[in-house]
Amino acid sequence: MLNTRLQSRAIVRGTLIVSVLALVLGVWMSGSRPTDATRLHLSTSEINAVVRYVTMTMQSEGRISITDAAVATGPVAAAHDNATNVDWLYLPVGPRMPASYLAEVSFQDDGSQWLLTRQPGKAWTRVTSFGFPPCPRQLPASVATLWKWPQTGPNVPPGCAAVTPPK
Repeated sequence: MLNTRLQSRAIVRGTLIVSVLALVLGVWMSGSRPTDATRLHLSTSEINAVVRYVTMTMQSEGRISITDAAVATGPVAAAHDNATNVDWLYLPVGPRMPASYLAEVSFQDDGSQWLLTRQPGKAWTRVTSFGFPPCPRQLPASVATLWKWPQTGPNVPPGCAAVTPPK
């Protein structure tokens, strides 16, 4: 009987310790990630529509001629920030070849990588376009973490200012 009572206390004590550890670990983990972001899977036609938007934007700004067009040049990263209900898209682009000199220069200097957002039910809009490397401070920490973009340290370009998505 004594052995059963000691075993019961040990089980209760063990369960209590595990519960407290789980609670502490849960609080600690949630504190290490300010918000959660999830991967967003875009179809080829959705990506092509955004590339057309990039082309039209660059043409309207006079950065490329009417005969030039953008093409996706690398892996696209898309995420949904659950805290703000905003979708984020990183899109590397370049000129469709053959391209004009203006297009080659425009994509090389600061139009080669685009960061876009999308509010629920709305179209993608540009947050910024930038050269390399991209500025990870221009997106929520949850998205930067998901995409494995460092937000501090020597790999972050100096002068990266935080940009918030349009309301």
